[in-house]
Amino acid sequence: MLKVIEHHSASAGNTFIDCPQMWIIEKIYGFETEENARMKMGHAAEEAAHHALVNQITDEKLITSDAKGKYIERCGENGGTIDDEYEWTAQIANTFVKELKQYGKLIHYQKEYNGPYKDLCLPVVAKTDFEFNDYIVDTKATAKVWRYAPTAAA
Repeated sequence: MLKVIEHHSASAGNTFIDCPQMWIIEKIYGFETEENARMKMGHAAEEAAHHALVNQITDEKLITSDAKGKYIERCGENGGTIDDEYEWTAQIANTFVKELKQYGKLIHYQKEYNGPYKDLCLPVVAKTDFEFNDYIVDTKATAKVWRYAPTAAA
């Protein structure tokens, strides 16, 4: 059965840009893809950075341990300590903490907005990564890693 599109979101728009076929498979037919190692790395790094910022942790060893632990949690029974992403998660989390401290006190992490926007017929769904008093920072763990293989038309 086909799904009805009930909202707009940046992530869905990015999926469509990256690979229209995958957008159709996920958004119209409702199939979900499994989180890959790069996605696990990014989520684990963000979670570790959030924990460090909230608890005012600046010790790189503690942040490293937390980030690697969160990556392993996401890998489940498959392990993950031999993945390149295992080490990169810690490096990224430490960089996030160093860079994000400059914005002041963290107000929200992963705050979701779901509501109307201007003249759009459907509501907009958005999730912010790190929200500070005067800034919202959308973190990226990698410069550009395709979630899907680029299409032949690209």
